Amino acid sequence: MPHLLGLDVGTTNTKAVVYDLEGRVCAEASAPTPLREESPGLATRDPEAVYRTVVDVIRRAAAQAHPAEVLGLSISSMGESGAPLDARGAPVYPIIAWYDRRTLAYRQWWQSHFGDDRLFAICGLQPGHIFSLNKIMWLRDHEPAAYQRLRLWLSVSDYIAYRLCGAAAMSYPQACRTMAFDLRTLDWSAEVLGAAGVSPEVFARPVPSGQALGTLRPEAAEACGLPRSTVVAAGGHDHICAAIAAAVTQPGPVLDSIGTTEAAMAVIDRPRTEPAVRALGLSCGAHAVPGRYYLIGGLLGIGPLVSWLVETLMHLPPDAEGYAALTEAARESPPGARGLYLLPFLAGAGSPEQDPRATGVLLGLRLHHTRGDIARAALEGVCYELRRLLESLNSLTGAPESVLRAVGGGARNPFWLQLRADVTGRVLEVPEGTERAALGAALLGGVGAGVYPSVEEAAASAYRAARAYRPDAAAHREYSARYEGTYRRLHQAALLVQAE
Repeated sequence: MPHLLGLDVGTTNTKAVVYDLEGRVCAEASAPTPLREESPGLATRDPEAVYRTVVDVIRRAAAQAHPAEVLGLSISSMGESGAPLDARGAPVYPIIAWYDRRTLAYRQWWQSHFGDDRLFAICGLQPGHIFSLNKIMWLRDHEPAAYQRLRLWLSVSDYIAYRLCGAAAMSYPQACRTMAFDLRTLDWSAEVLGAAGVSPEVFARPVPSGQALGTLRPEAAEACGLPRSTVVAAGGHDHICAAIAAAVTQPGPVLDSIGTTEAAMAVIDRPRTEPAVRALGLSCGAHAVPGRYYLIGGLLGIGPLVSWLVETLMHLPPDAEGYAALTEAARESPPGARGLYLLPFLAGAGSPEQDPRATGVLLGLRLHHTRGDIARAALEGVCYELRRLLESLNSLTGAPESVLRAVGGGARNPFWLQLRADVTGRVLEVPEGTERAALGAALLGGVGAGVYPSVEEAAASAYRAARAYRPDAAAHREYSARYEGTYRRLHQAALLVQAE
């Protein structure tokens, strides 16, 4: 039976999963993604160690299935990290973690020297320090010896593809996370790179996700335990791969990825990079489906907020037992948490108003409130913010009744999902399986190997909803009254106070 392999090189773990052609898991293996914490906020990865980890998990997953039947593979990874390589393809410096803070000063540099609106008009990105081009500029300014040897920058997923098949290319979704990619030309921006003083030759040729790059090199095939005929296809950013696996490939359904950040992503038919879109805190990028784009926004620090609640309120570690205890405490509190409201900005505000200075706010606390009320108020606050984000997306897409397809760690908790449905008024579907980024990558491998005629058809063939959460009409009316009557005013007042 033919199989496909999806690889997800994540911030924490690297996973290899073997699937059948209908997206069902046949075998899997995982290992921690190598990371070196240099100091608080500074972290790097050894490119060779990352590749060895990839080879290890592929070999272990393939050994559990029928490796000779693996037709194609592709890779999903974090978006902004990259491997800087010399003319022979050897690393000149470690991979700088996507969240690493050494590039913070470049956010201000771009605002001063280029302008946020112009940058957004070209790249579709909100101002930030994490993007690949900032890491390249940092190398130039702080590691000149390494920069002088730099000839090629590849995102992590594209670097792994390069090591496996020898072809240097960067998928459109990964190119969108460099801050050097023009969404309208689907090529590197001479204007942006000219301002940065970086040659466009540093970047590999941009290609659509799912494009076949070649077959496995003999030494890679032997190390991975796969046939040399296995096709390696261009992959993508983890959110985009998850969207493929959730069949969010055309206007309508919205991806709700619930993890460290809760991201909502909607598909559109043309780039939207006007100032009004930037003002909503959204970013725009090229989808894996040719001719399609996406709008995405995020609620910051949602995963850490839940962990903080578990540790602070329940005095438990943030594990399965701790999350279950928090859920039960919140369940004991009635809808509305007895008049308690919490703004969930413990890690700053994301979309629609980006403000790293924003802080959490607890309003209405009285002596009768319990830790369950605080827990419920926090979870309701997250749902209110998700509703605000969805309203921003709806103002651009015009799809108010679109279904949400929930993926990520938070999509495993029925209570949280029903709460999202009740607050937003949307139906939430949860797909079968948990490793959506790996499945999306495997489907791209299938497109590259000719198993599927298109990304959309690949997604449709593998998507099955395991469960749907429908809003309770009475609960939605009650939450809407609280949202419109108190929460929005609290939100506006808190941001005004914190801005002073």
